[in-house]
Amino acid sequence: IIHRIKNSNQDCLQITDAFSYACNLKCVYCMQQNIHNTCQKMDPSSRVEEWQKLMELHQAKFLNVCLFGGEPFFDSSYIEKILKIAQERIGEIGYTVVTNGTLINNEVIKLINTFSIDRIQITLDGPESIHNNRRVTSDFNCFKRIIKNIHTILENTKSTIFLNTVIDTANFSDIDDLTDILIKEFSKYIFNDHPRLIINY
Repeated sequence: IIHRIKNSNQDCLQITDAFSYACNLKCVYCMQQNIHNTCQKMDPSSRVEEWQKLMELHQAKFLNVCLFGGEPFFDSSYIEKILKIAQERIGEIGYTVVTNGTLINNEVIKLINTFSIDRIQITLDGPESIHNNRRVTSDFNCFKRIIKNIHTILENTKSTIFLNTVIDTANFSDIDDLTDILIKEFSKYIFNDHPRLIINY
């Protein structure tokens, strides 16, 4: 690996970092359930040091980080500490986040805007009944909350949202219904010269 790095030009390094395996949902297909019970969070300063070491190893001038989990916004204060340290030590960083979309609040919106998180991926497994059947929570209607939070993100940030749906035999026949719902809710963000809601099936 080091030999290949020395003989290549890697100006920009992309890191996908699982900040924590903790999550507020219990999705039926999650591969990381219960992992967080045996994992401890890395100290924010040490985490940024690892980013710096990877940049040095790859001779990278720029860094893009995908905030992953678990649910990255489950502990937004932890994310904020890391991004502040990274800003001080590394400078401008490009950020993407993969989130379940249920924990968007004023603190998260401020975080998105402060650190210019410009790409947000949220998964919708299908229309309300399909999605809620897979994303298990007893506290709220998961689908409705995500739709509301997508509006909040689009109205209060400059981020682009990528809605991701993995099609399988259980939800295939409902994809048209989901598409109709999304177009009704978000047409002005989908159909324009600079769309900010991208539907990915």
